[in-house]
Amino acid sequence: MTWYRRRDPEVWSEIERAVDLLAEQQDSLPTVTPMERSPVYLGQYAELHQALNAESDRRRNQGEPPLRILDWGAGYGHCGLVRALHGDDVVFHSLAEDDVALHVSAIDRVAELAGADVLLANDPVHIDLDDDSVDIVVSAGVLEHVHEGGGDVDASLAEIARVLRPGGLFLCAHLPSKYSWIEATHGVMRRPRHDRRFSRRVVEAHLARAGLVTELSRFYGAVPRNGFAARATRTGTNTIERAARLDAIDRWCSTVAGPLSQNQLIIARKPSAGGG
Repeated sequence: MTWYRRRDPEVWSEIERAVDLLAEQQDSLPTVTPMERSPVYLGQYAELHQALNAESDRRRNQGEPPLRILDWGAGYGHCGLVRALHGDDVVFHSLAEDDVALHVSAIDRVAELAGADVLLANDPVHIDLDDDSVDIVVSAGVLEHVHEGGGDVDASLAEIARVLRPGGLFLCAHLPSKYSWIEATHGVMRRPRHDRRFSRRVVEAHLARAGLVTELSRFYGAVPRNGFAARATRTGTNTIERAARLDAIDRWCSTVAGPLSQNQLIIARKPSAGGG
């Protein structure tokens, strides 16, 4: 797939529209904090949406139907909402009852805004979809948490590969880097951090066991954007312009920091039926 280093302005326009829609629905989203629906917070996923827009636009330009995207472990649904605003066909997936599923009460309302279906699962691994039924599966800050709900990384990736159509893509964003300076600092300060962190080599091995071929791996998140998002929300300066500036700074810093950055974006493909 085509990769663009320069951020497409349409990405920020769609994130801003999502922020505005979520603000209008704030009374219906009691579990979603103002910070979690803010421009700087949603802007952390601009890297993911840039890649998805490129694939979505490629299909549209070729006269193909909209992408069918599974937002796996959708949280309250902010990623899926941005995808729906771009014209993609979205399915939200979440555990029905679990401490990990923080926003089950909000996901139905966001799905309604997105025109999306919702799959609430009782099994931490199984996805209630047919084989070869979606074009893209998105994991935005989910894969590192599957063990907390009784799941397993390899089992989850095998299930993701099952529901992907041949030639389909798995996009895994916000996957914590094993060597993240932020995670290391949190450990020294005895602050909460991720139990599971991944090196690029380990991620690619997990994907290979599921039959998925890694096409792109990028580090990002050298700047601690959650902290900036919280402060900007408190001071009333959490704007889309600030989110875009912070994103540009982060891209430069992450290029220098590499695996010392907080997150990885992984794009992997399920081989086509002919093996091409």
